[in-house]
Amino acid sequence: MAAPLSISPFYGSFSFTRKAMGALVVLLLLVTATEAQTKRALLIGIGTYPDVRWKPLSSANDLAYLKTALQLQGFQPANMLVLADSAATYKGIDNGFEQLKKQCKPGDIVYVHFSGHGQQIEDDEENPDETDGFDEALVPYDARGKYDPVKYYGQHHYRDDALGRQLEGIRAVLGSNGSLLVVIDACHSGTATRSGSIAIIRGDPTPFASPEYKPKLKTTLGGRMIGEAFMSAAPLNTANMVVLSASSPNQVNYETHDDKGQGIGSLSYAVARALQQLPRSATYQQLFASVKSMIQAEYQQQLPMMEGDGTQQVFAGSYQPQSKQMQIDRWTSDSTFVIQQGQLQGIYAGTLVAVKRAGSNAALTTAVVTESNAVSAVLSPKQRLDKATPYSIEVLSYGTAAVQLNLSIDVAKNVPKATADAVQSWLKKQPAVRVSANGDYLLQLSQTTGGTYMELIEKGDITQYSTTLATGKTFDATLQQQWQQALKASARTRYLRQLNDGGPMAEKVVIQITAEGLKDASNEWKLTPGTEYKVSITNNSDTRLYFNLLNVLPNAKSQVLLPQPDEQPQDYSIGPGQTFDIDGIAVDETAVEGREYLRVVLSIRPLDLRPVFDSSPDESRKRNIGGAFEQWLNESLQNTSAVKTRSGNDEVTIVSTGFQVVKK
Repeated sequence: MAAPLSISPFYGSFSFTRKAMGALVVLLLLVTATEAQTKRALLIGIGTYPDVRWKPLSSANDLAYLKTALQLQGFQPANMLVLADSAATYKGIDNGFEQLKKQCKPGDIVYVHFSGHGQQIEDDEENPDETDGFDEALVPYDARGKYDPVKYYGQHHYRDDALGRQLEGIRAVLGSNGSLLVVIDACHSGTATRSGSIAIIRGDPTPFASPEYKPKLKTTLGGRMIGEAFMSAAPLNTANMVVLSASSPNQVNYETHDDKGQGIGSLSYAVARALQQLPRSATYQQLFASVKSMIQAEYQQQLPMMEGDGTQQVFAGSYQPQSKQMQIDRWTSDSTFVIQQGQLQGIYAGTLVAVKRAGSNAALTTAVVTESNAVSAVLSPKQRLDKATPYSIEVLSYGTAAVQLNLSIDVAKNVPKATADAVQSWLKKQPAVRVSANGDYLLQLSQTTGGTYMELIEKGDITQYSTTLATGKTFDATLQQQWQQALKASARTRYLRQLNDGGPMAEKVVIQITAEGLKDASNEWKLTPGTEYKVSITNNSDTRLYFNLLNVLPNAKSQVLLPQPDEQPQDYSIGPGQTFDIDGIAVDETAVEGREYLRVVLSIRPLDLRPVFDSSPDESRKRNIGGAFEQWLNESLQNTSAVKTRSGNDEVTIVSTGFQVVKK
C-alpha cells in the first residue's frame, strides 16, 4: 500500500482558482485509487508430509525467499496469508482461498504460490474434462500417496478443477483493473530417472488411480474436454491471471540449491531472484523469460510453462504492447540455442538475427540460423552468451526459403493502365512472388461497372481471394496489405501441401480416419460435405509426443483444428502405446471436390501453430506462445518439389492422411 499523503502548510500568496481546485481533486482521486489497491498473497508450502511416501521438500526455504522478494515489491506481511505444513490440509487450503477472496477488493494485486508435491489423479467421473483421462492435482498435507478403495480414494488431493473454481472467484472480485499471478512449484508427473537420486524431485511420476482404471485419450472437436475452469477464457470484467508452472506436463521438476547450499524449489528460487532484479516496468512475459533462463541454465531439459496474458506489467494493472521479438526457447549446447519459430514463419537457414538482453534495444551480438524445420530453428551466436540471462531475438535478414509462388497476370484491355501498372509494380517488389507466363496462380484483372475486379485463382479454377478496386480509387496501402495477407495464406497452404511426412518418430505414429461412407480403389475414404468422421492418432514410440492437428482443405484453405481456441498446447499429448481419439469432425458443408489433408505435427515438447494461422491481437495476447506469420516467405526464394522437416535436433515429426471430398 502506498504511504499516506503528507500535506505541508503552504506559505505565500496563492490564488486558489477553479483550475487549481480541479487539479487537486484529480490528485486526491489518484491518491485514493492508489490507497485502495492492496497487494495480497497466499503462500502455501509443504515440506514434511505425514505419509512417508511423500519425500521431504525444502518448501520452508521457498516461502522465506518469497516473503522477502514480495516485501520488496510492496507486499506487507499483514497481507500475506501463509499456510505451512500441517496448516496446508485440503480444508486449510480451501479455507485459505475463501479468506483471501473475502479480503480482496476490486483492483487489488494478488499473488498465489504453492510449493509441494503434485500428482496426476484419475479424472473425476462426475466431471470428465481431461483429454488424457487424468486431472492434475496439488498434494495437500493430508493427502495420501496410495489408493485405498475404502480409506483413501483421492478425496484430499486438490484437483485442478477445485483450484480453477477458487481462482476464477478471486478474478471476479478483483475485476478488470486487478491482477493475479499464480506460481506452482510442483510437478504432476514425470519419468523417474537416475537423476532423482541426485536432485530432489517434486511430485510422483505414477498417477493416483484405482488398479482397474483405464484412462481414455479423447476430445470432441468444438466441445470442452480440456479442464475448463482453470485457464479458459474469462469474462472481460475479471482480472488477468498469469500462471507459472515449474515444468511442462509429464516432466520432472527438480529442486536446486541457493548460494548457501540450502535446498530450494527451482521455480521458487528463480521467481524470487527475478522479482528482485527486474525493472519496475517489467511485464509478466519478461518475468517468465528471466525465470526460464535461470532454471534452464541448471536443468537444460526442464521446460517451465506460462499461461495467460504476459503483456501486463508485474503486480500492476497496466499493459505493454505485444512484443514482436522472439525469445530463446532453450539452449542445446553452450554455443547453440533454439527458438520456437520456423519455416512457417519464414525462418530458414541463413536467417540473421540480433540478440539483445531482454528489455533492452541494444544488440549484444548476432546469431545465424543453421537449420530449421516447420516450427523451430537452431541458431549459433557469434559471441558466447550467459545461458542464465534472458535474451530477445530480432530478425535482421531472412535466409533462403523453400516455397515460392509462381504467379501469372492476366489484365483485360479495358483495365485502366495506371491500375495495371500499380499492381504489377507492387508484385515485382514482393520477394516471394515470381511473375511468370505459366504460373501456379493467376491474378486476373477485369473491368466491371463498379471498377477493377481483382481475382487470385489457383490451378483448378479455385478462387483464393478477390476484391473490387472501385472506380477512381488507387491500389493503396490498405489494398496492398489485404493482398499481401491473401498471398501469405496461399503460400502457407502451399507449404503445408508440400511438407513431406517424416521425422524421428514418423514410423512410430499412425493416423487413421473412421467414417461411414465409401472407399476408392486405393482404400481412401470418399466423403460428402457434412459427413462426420473420427481421427485416431496412435503413438507406438517409447516417448511422449505433443501434437497439433492441421487441416488443408481442397480449396487451398488451411486451419489448426487442435488445440482449439482457449486451450493450452501442453494439453495435447500422447504417451507411449496410447491412442488419442478425436470425434466431432465434419466435412465442411461448402467444401469443393478434391483431396482434403489432415496433418499431425508432433514434437517431444509442447508446440502451438495457432499464431501462424491467426495473427489477431486478442489471440496472441491469450496465448503468448509466439508471433504470427509476420514476414511473408521472404527474400530470394527457390522452388522445390518438397519441403524438408528435419531440424538440427530432429525433434519434429509429421504424419498425414486424407480423404476425397465428393458431391452428394
